[in-house]
Amino acid sequence: METIPEYLALYKDDALSDGNKFTWNINQSYYSNSRGPICYVSLVQCIMDSPDNNEVVIKFHSGQNQITTDKQPSVLGLMSMSNPHNQTNGHLELSSSEPIKLLINSRPQKITIQTNNLDNTSFTPTDAIFILKLEYLPLKKEQDNLIDQQYPKL
Repeated sequence: METIPEYLALYKDDALSDGNKFTWNINQSYYSNSRGPICYVSLVQCIMDSPDNNEVVIKFHSGQNQITTDKQPSVLGLMSMSNPHNQTNGHLELSSSEPIKLLINSRPQKITIQTNNLDNTSFTPTDAIFILKLEYLPLKKEQDNLIDQQYPKL
């Protein structure tokens, strides 16, 4: 049986900003206490301005199941430029053919998202909203899955 996810709408204006890093302190009363100790987080919706028509990489601090070759925070999403009507300024669209699901500890008290250009330079949007989906995992099921995925020693 699938669990009911929780969604967090994170507004850039509500974050503590440090250049291109945005940190939200999340009140624990926002979360249900009847959830397991681990969950997947994914970026399901996002909107932000891009006055310079830049593509954007959205990074998440504390993902446990992703390795990056540049030793940066985990990639949570990619936003590419879209200009459907050949206007001078396009808009960013979330590339979501398959959402990236990062494993994190449940009910995070602090969430930090970072935005970069494709060349890994800092990108700071004027306005942005990030919608995160938290999918909680039953502990017993995840322990069984982990055991099933281990290979015996040869």
